[in-house]
Amino acid sequence: MSFEGGPWGIVIVISAFMLQVFTFGVTGAIGVYNIEFLDYFQASASEVSLVAALNYGVFLACGPIVSYMMTIFSERKIVLGGSVLVVTGLLSVPIFPNLYVMYFTVGIVVGFGNCCTYIPSHTLSGLYYDKNRSLATGIATSGSGLGYAIMPVLAGQFIDMYSWKGSFILLAGLSLHLFIFGGLLRSPPKKSVIVDRKDLLVPLQSGEEAKYDPGNSARKMHDGHMDMYNKFKSDAYGSMIAMDGNKSHEQSLLDTTEESVSYFQDEILENNQSVPIKKEEALLPETARHVYIFKNYAFDIYFISTYLWNAGVAMFATFVPEYFRLHGFSILEVSRIIGAFGAGTLFGGILSGALGNIKGVNRIYMFIVSCLLVGLFILLIPLNQSFVYFSIMISLCGLSFGGILGLLVVVLADLVGIESLGNGMGYIMLSSGIGTFTGPVLSGMIIDLTGSYESSIYLSGIVSILSGVSMCLVPFRLRFECSGEKNVIQGVTHRKEIIS
Repeated sequence: MSFEGGPWGIVIVISAFMLQVFTFGVTGAIGVYNIEFLDYFQASASEVSLVAALNYGVFLACGPIVSYMMTIFSERKIVLGGSVLVVTGLLSVPIFPNLYVMYFTVGIVVGFGNCCTYIPSHTLSGLYYDKNRSLATGIATSGSGLGYAIMPVLAGQFIDMYSWKGSFILLAGLSLHLFIFGGLLRSPPKKSVIVDRKDLLVPLQSGEEAKYDPGNSARKMHDGHMDMYNKFKSDAYGSMIAMDGNKSHEQSLLDTTEESVSYFQDEILENNQSVPIKKEEALLPETARHVYIFKNYAFDIYFISTYLWNAGVAMFATFVPEYFRLHGFSILEVSRIIGAFGAGTLFGGILSGALGNIKGVNRIYMFIVSCLLVGLFILLIPLNQSFVYFSIMISLCGLSFGGILGLLVVVLADLVGIESLGNGMGYIMLSSGIGTFTGPVLSGMIIDLTGSYESSIYLSGIVSILSGVSMCLVPFRLRFECSGEKNVIQGVTHRKEIIS
């Protein structure tokens, strides 16, 4: 991995990892604070759940906004700005200890700040790598698992020592580390690429250059049936056209086999001359522009599945701490059980990233299995009430959840292509935000109606299983219909790989 991404690629992955430790750690600790909020404010479960629901929802639902900001500002500036919001929002809690004020400070301000620190760093970890993108994003994502593992435990210790108000000051102090790791971020270096007419052989990013051969580029096709002798130049749209105006030359390039095109590109790339391609001149697929990505059937299913597993996990994370406390465990014991979930997420993210990087492993099937296992382990939680049993089930649930997070970006890239990754990531975060907002609210209403936290746990497991079932429609459609837009990065071969 170090050879592909270079030294800065390693720095970016480490920075993204640490940013997610603090970003998801603070968010994960809110479930521990719900126990204190219920006692201090004497409010209903649905009222208290709105703090976490707003935080989760704004954190993830503002993905399209932050994705648009990334087209204007650098990733570093966005992360540093989000760090200011996180620290400010946490410090305001002990100053204004009011539930309705916390809807704004913890829910909106901290939630949007977390979004600004998460999306740019996570996207960068995928852009620095190609062959090892699954492993890189898996390592970066595992930072969320470490955050879930240590921050709830620290929050429980802080509450025990300094009360819940004082603990927020310490959390704000820990969040100052966001400035350090955010300052290490930088955009990936410019790349030189070959562009073709409508079907780009390699997608252009803003600021990239298209290399071309101003003279004769000759190669003999592997089957020995024809030779290609073409002169090419770049037109106003960044497309390679024949300098002699012979359309048959251009068509012959388009009709070349995938293996021949790859060889032809290598020969052209040996030339040192280049033509800068402006952002507005680069031809990108329609799915990379605004809401047109929803014309991709696979992305639509992925959007729905993302909503479901986020809703299920958010229900679980918000109220399972109170469920454990009602079974006689102290807040410190509860925080340690929740920490087991984070530890499982840490290892699950790394494991899924490593497995997804192995050639021949189907990442979509891995994603489906992870969703199903999350729901299954949640449903098994109420079967026993011992500390050891809860810890084991929670850790297994976290291991499966880490599998989802570790594959989130790379599966999205498989479905929509790397050139549509930024646009797709924004809308996937929107889906996640809607799920994490509606999940806790719905769960709180069910608890108020039934008076049982077990009903919320069962609903959480069922919804998580439905996310995996719905995702099964993607390989079904690709295998039996093979319709939809061809992935322009890897062509037909790519389409075959993601269903095989």
